[in-house]
Amino acid sequence: MLSIKNLFITIIAVCSFSSSIAPVTAQTNHYTIFINQVRGGECCDEGNIGFFQTQLQTFDQHNLQAHFALRYDALIDEEYQHIIEQQPSQEYGLLLEITPNLAAAAGVEYLGNSTSWYQAQHSMLVGYEIEDRQKLIDTMFEAYNQLFDQYPDFTTSWMIDPYSLRYIKETYGVLTHQITREQFGTDSYTLYGGPMHYPYFPTNNWALIPDSNNQEMPVIVRQTITDPVYNYGDRTNAFTSQPNDYGLRGAPFSYFEFLFNQAHQQPNEYTFALLGLENSMVEAYQQEYLRQIDYVSNWAQTEASTVIAISQLPQIVATTQDEVFVYAGSDMQHDQTAQAWWVRSDNYRARIRQSSDEIFISDIRLYHPDFTDPYLDEKAAAAGWWVVPFTLDGSRFYGSETAGLETYNDFLSNRKPEQGSPERITLFKGDSANVTVEKTNSQAVLTVNDQPIAIFHPDAIEIDSQFADITNLTYPQSENQPTWSMEMIDNTINFQVDETNLATIRDAFRSDLFPEAAYGIPDQDQSSLYVNNRYAVAGRNPVRLAFFPRNAAGNPVKLSRLPTVEVTSPEVKTSVFDSNSQNGMVLIDIESSQHMSATVTVHAEGGFSATETVYLVPNCKVQPLSCINPVNAYRYLRSFLADKTRALQESEQEALDQPNL
Repeated sequence: MLSIKNLFITIIAVCSFSSSIAPVTAQTNHYTIFINQVRGGECCDEGNIGFFQTQLQTFDQHNLQAHFALRYDALIDEEYQHIIEQQPSQEYGLLLEITPNLAAAAGVEYLGNSTSWYQAQHSMLVGYEIEDRQKLIDTMFEAYNQLFDQYPDFTTSWMIDPYSLRYIKETYGVLTHQITREQFGTDSYTLYGGPMHYPYFPTNNWALIPDSNNQEMPVIVRQTITDPVYNYGDRTNAFTSQPNDYGLRGAPFSYFEFLFNQAHQQPNEYTFALLGLENSMVEAYQQEYLRQIDYVSNWAQTEASTVIAISQLPQIVATTQDEVFVYAGSDMQHDQTAQAWWVRSDNYRARIRQSSDEIFISDIRLYHPDFTDPYLDEKAAAAGWWVVPFTLDGSRFYGSETAGLETYNDFLSNRKPEQGSPERITLFKGDSANVTVEKTNSQAVLTVNDQPIAIFHPDAIEIDSQFADITNLTYPQSENQPTWSMEMIDNTINFQVDETNLATIRDAFRSDLFPEAAYGIPDQDQSSLYVNNRYAVAGRNPVRLAFFPRNAAGNPVKLSRLPTVEVTSPEVKTSVFDSNSQNGMVLIDIESSQHMSATVTVHAEGGFSATETVYLVPNCKVQPLSCINPVNAYRYLRSFLADKTRALQESEQEALDQPNL
């Protein structure tokens, strides 16, 4: 491989603009697509027909092409059908979301309920056996065909297994499928490590792994525009262009404008933005979305800026010459020390981050066509988990111990010591006033103060070793388990992928790669009973216990039967709540109208047993005479201080999870 100096000389020279992304040329096409999800009147996040109609009318008024993915309950609803007939100018697809009525129509057993319907194992095809997935798909597509006399070009579901994706392409001719954005644990499903922002053809084995040469599957697009800097590792769901996301933190409309324009300043062969909103979102978010439509309508009047039909997308993706994609961005306030660049090829994804006085790589995912979706031939048991194999994950792993508080972002500015230090590869440290990523179709070059620091090729990363100290990384770090790794050889990071045993490694390292809490038997030594608040005011709030069931290997499990609770006093009321779908945790509340101490014993299947003493204390503000007794006064003080401490910790955690924008 050429030296970094010679490679830098040979690349096409392009100037960078203020946000450090090399500008697109005058010939670059800028594409925007609208995909909106339409839910009907069934139990499950009921849609608003008025919002649906307003969206349709607004797109028509602006003469913009839009797409509406119809859920089964909307598809068969005569009122929705009437509105659709009045708006033939727009395009319609299917929202492949499972509801009780759809399951009944397909002859498939539905295990969800009105409160758990949204969980991945109930609402998505990944939660069903292969033969049932086919029945559900056929039922939806035939209902669509009865209404439109044809099958749809596009579909939406936040996760979809390879069998279903191939089936809808081969059987019904679906060209494009929409999944959700990069996220961890939101609404019970995790998509972590896939291609950022740009559409792609996936492999035959996993919708989250790109393969530019494979056109046997529909093109994959990802919901909304994510913030390149602050979405990484974020658990607040507040850093995307969708109104209900940025509305969570009260961000202004200018934040949407910033993300949208930034998406159309990327240095690739074309730029891209995908927008949309469900008709089940509340009025305030609907109004904000109408403002977005108006803004994009004005944008579309500029040269080479186009709102396109989704049917055009497969051809655009198939003919691009880009082997390496860059998705870059900066802080909205144009803080030049807060920037990020995502670099992606068919072989890996890397995140470059500038924060404070340091430029580093904080995330590297490896791609291989033989990596398999965990739901290729198995169904989801508890939530949905897509975690792409990695050698570096700065959002979940730290270089130092933490003291109970964690943040999931990789920003370094004003970082408190208790947050620890995210694992990363430091590329440069010091004054970096001029940082750019310039690219051709086949490589991206990171320069700092006009000095090339790293070159990202389709299959390797070349590093200037005078600035960076690279440690070879293998994950998982086990001599007995062949895995994937990155190794520095002659200034080049090379990737080694063991593609044959991902399922085995997932099982051995579930907490990192597949943290689904499957049904199992709790182990006495590995399971634990945690006392959240040992002291609580009687008649006001309960004592809360948390039971964490784990099997002999230390992995979380769900219980087929909830634990039983014994207490020493008959005046104490106990409440046992359903298992958490992600970690199997069972919450247990202990409450009483009278103050007392009580011994609580929790029993679970497999012979697990644990005992704790808890205290329901008098309210000294309301019953001052009860607190003349020093024991009661002491217990009340413990309760008061514990409440204040928890509130402070929650406030600190919230502050740590949010960058200072």
